[in-house]
Amino acid sequence: MADKIERRTAASEIRVEGRKLIGTAMRYGEVSPSHKERFEPGAFRMADVVLLDVGHDRERAVAWTGAGLDLEDGERELELAAELPPIPAADRALEEIRAGKTTGLSVEFRARKERRDGEIRVIEEADLIGVGIVQHPSYEGARVEARARKRRHKAWL
Repeated sequence: MADKIERRTAASEIRVEGRKLIGTAMRYGEVSPSHKERFEPGAFRMADVVLLDVGHDRERAVAWTGAGLDLEDGERELELAAELPPIPAADRALEEIRAGKTTGLSVEFRARKERRDGEIRVIEEADLIGVGIVQHPSYEGARVEARARKRRHKAWL
């Protein structure tokens, strides 16, 4: 179990401010209809370096912890903020989010401790090794959306 890499996509909203992405990578307690599982609050232990990539393709990494990616683990969700560099993979990811083609974030993890709650797999502890910007979410709480708003204070694109 501990060596198997798993990926789960969560649906939420991700905001784009210039080249910065802000969103929710995982909402705790939400059940994935496709995987019949949920993550407990605080389940994630961060790997030494967590990558943010496009479609879980490590060759298309656009940020990582210590280089543009910040992750904040709260009681209800795992929040992500990433400043994307001016590279082709990041440019394309921003275009796809703005066009509505890319709609989710997906966590890449190794489960360390889990239990069953009836039919539901409950992840109590997992190593977070990556977050992917993806097209189809497994969890409703991590859908990606680009917004445009009047420029009173900030521009959401």
